Amino acid sequence: MAGDLALRPFTLADAPAVAALSARYFAPDPAWTAEVAQVELTKDALGGGRHVVVAERAGAVVGVGGFVRAAPWLYVWPLAADDEAAAGALLDAVVAAGRAPGIDRARVSTRTGEPHKRAAVAARGYQRSIDFVYLGRAPTPPLALGPPPAEVRRGAALDRAGAHALQNLAFAEIPNTSPVTRADFDAGLDSPTAWPTATSSWHAPDGRCVGFMLGVREPDHGVIDAVGVDPAWRGRGLGRAMVADVLAVAAAEGVPEVRAVIASTNAASLALHHRAGFVERARKELWDLAW
Repeated sequence: MAGDLALRPFTLADAPAVAALSARYFAPDPAWTAEVAQVELTKDALGGGRHVVVAERAGAVVGVGGFVRAAPWLYVWPLAADDEAAAGALLDAVVAAGRAPGIDRARVSTRTGEPHKRAAVAARGYQRSIDFVYLGRAPTPPLALGPPPAEVRRGAALDRAGAHALQNLAFAEIPNTSPVTRADFDAGLDSPTAWPTATSSWHAPDGRCVGFMLGVREPDHGVIDAVGVDPAWRGRGLGRAMVADVLAVAAAEGVPEVRAVIASTNAASLALHHRAGFVERARKELWDLAW
């Protein structure tokens, strides 16, 4: 099946086909719409779309692949394909294009519904490393908490600059993450899946941003996309308060479930969500290759 396969750069016209691929293979992650595919695949981290290629067979798009550089890692994302040949060809192409000085290892993920992609990854010597853990809970009953430990701002009052800086600080400690540019951060806040009422910045009495929560809204659930606390404010119940805030928003808006996706190595975040009543729903495997 590989002989009639052709790889070419991604164009905005490919967004509907990429959205269709996401509907087939992204579960348990939500599928993309064509509009979301355009936003996601043209972010700074993907070179504005220059780091993305598609695979075609008989004039039809059968795969998409991209890469994000964050030395020493090359993150292969996204990668979705209809068969092992397309998955392998895309994986080889994006790794070859993404290799650069200071990059000496690659990471790619596989989902339950992608056995052909898993086979392509394993055939190239990638080794299983960590998992993404998918957690969820209903927004009721509410968490019993006292007054918020910090001032809450959202909507137009959201401190975008403070939340952006704190996200990069908080996630610098976590594997499989890379710094987010301010443009990509703002694009997420303004994207079609943004959940403004569940997105907030939390502030000390001097006005400094000491916590942030980013929410994403899908048709049948909400997502805690990112949460972080300033190191000096950890242990004061701020993380629990922010999670409780999202659950309260979800309950008020009739959102049936709130979910979170957390790296299996992020013990602090896993403990926070488990204490808040979240339970594991699924896992996604991460695979690494060093050269």
